[in-house]
Amino acid sequence: MTLEDDLDIVYTVDYNKFNARYKEGGDKLQACEDCAQELLSDPTLPRFQKTQIPILLATMVAYAEEAWTMHWEADFLWQILRGDNAPGHDAKMDSRLDEL
Repeated sequence: MTLEDDLDIVYTVDYNKFNARYKEGGDKLQACEDCAQELLSDPTLPRFQKTQIPILLATMVAYAEEAWTMHWEADFLWQILRGDNAPGHDAKMDSRLDEL
């Protein structure tokens, strides 16, 4: 297993916790947003998670302009990921990008 795989697993666990708080809703949304901002500020956060998090955050913010900014950021990062991982080259990455 590579360092990149190890980081991916760690951040996937963190993302899953963040996503669980989101699904709980209510008063958990602020904790969810705080967790997301903390993750996004981590310079070692893998690009895939940097793409996932703004998508979920965009569904939580109160202002449409802020949501569109997050959506644009996620789309931009997705394009970079797709450019680095041509379709058909890596089935696992293809599946993950299709999910986004």
